[in-house]
Amino acid sequence: MPAPESINHKISPQFAARLKNYSPEQKVRVIVLLKSNNNIADNSQRQSRLARKAAIQAMQQSVQQAAQEIDRIIQDYGGKKLAKQPNILGTIPIEITPPGIQALALSDSVKAIIENQKIHSIHHSNIS
Repeated sequence: MPAPESINHKISPQFAARLKNYSPEQKVRVIVLLKSNNNIADNSQRQSRLARKAAIQAMQQSVQQAAQEIDRIIQDYGGKKLAKQPNILGTIPIEITPPGIQALALSDSVKAIIENQKIHSIHHSNIS
């Protein structure tokens, strides 16, 4: 198991603490934010439609390369993608084991890993 310090910047401390309580075989749903090699130099000026389209295409190609690199980790740890490909923001939902999450966090292709949690509404009657 990798040292916790090596993955702290990609997984929140709260999520890392919860992962310790899961069995190594348990499947966990996460959202993986992939790194993009595309650096858009200057966003201070409004881009033309063609420039925006080119930037989006470059981002998608870069994220696709990162997605291909993490496919091996997903397969090695018995995980599965919950979407066919990353979205425009470079995120992809995955179901994988805690050791698989740690392996993803060590990958240079991964920027961050977020636990895919249900969102609960606050009941107004509980607010004082």
